[in-house]
Amino acid sequence: LQVYRPSEQPPFTVKYDGPTTGCARIQDSRDSTYVAVYSMTVSGIYSMQISVQDCMDQNVLSLHLFPAVLYPGTSFIRKSDLSNLMAGNMHMIPIQVLDFYSNIILAPNTDSALSEVGCNMQPRGKIDVF
Repeated sequence: LQVYRPSEQPPFTVKYDGPTTGCARIQDSRDSTYVAVYSMTVSGIYSMQISVQDCMDQNVLSLHLFPAVLYPGTSFIRKSDLSNLMAGNMHMIPIQVLDFYSNIILAPNTDSALSEVGCNMQPRGKIDVF
């Protein structure tokens, strides 16, 4: 069986729209199958629109992109939150936890919550504060 390819361009497009927008790169597997390749780094809800050349119908799908896993390199404590701390007193220090792409990682919905962290050791190495 020989497949006729009148054009090197794929017969369809895949576009995404949400916190960021773009067009997927289409890879032709040369066996009548295709792969849409895209990279989204901002979490949120996207719509994926698949359009076929010379066809009026479009397929629109919804995609919910969640943040990636915690990445310490983009998480931080603000320097202003570390001022006026005194030994022996209890302090609340907000920590912003982000993934590799700087998406905020939300606390999970659970019945129990972590209310405090005891820190009795000296930090080692560089601690970034902003």
